[in-house]
Amino acid sequence: MTGLISTGWAGAMVPLDAITRVSNDWKNDHRVKMRTVELNDGRKFDLTDTQADALQGRAVQIIPALPGVSLLSVDLEPTLEGSCILAEPVIAWALCVDGDIRPVTPAGVLSGRSIWDDHYVEMVGGIQSVGDLTEPPGFSDRVEMLQHFFTMEYAKKHGADGFVSELDADVAPQVQA
Repeated sequence: MTGLISTGWAGAMVPLDAITRVSNDWKNDHRVKMRTVELNDGRKFDLTDTQADALQGRAVQIIPALPGVSLLSVDLEPTLEGSCILAEPVIAWALCVDGDIRPVTPAGVLSGRSIWDDHYVEMVGGIQSVGDLTEPPGFSDRVEMLQHFFTMEYAKKHGADGFVSELDADVAPQVQA
């Protein structure tokens, strides 16, 4: 699979396999986080941190997914009853530039979301995180996942100390279950 990236030079695109190194973050004169990309012919160009993140999440190989796998996202509302989990079918798995394997939906790798967001996939054995940094690593089902994220959001808005006792009487038993 051939991928191209814009160098920022007028009309200049380079294949991903021409990249030999991407530097650590540094800040330019405007205090914008940047990274320098080095090519196998010695040329270099700079990317913003956001562009570099997008580069890392680019697919270099696609592997078809088995049916029944879904990428999940949580839509939180002010009440637990109004909140829901959205599921998108995973049609493939992408081996990305940074070496991570990510789910592909009809909308793209990670459904077009940032590689730094928390991502979960639902498979036959339960719900598992995508990536090493996502916490918690998984859930037994969608109810447990929704309760976790609703509780975390409630704690952020109302303070973590004793937040479950402050929940409305209708919601508290569902969150603690």
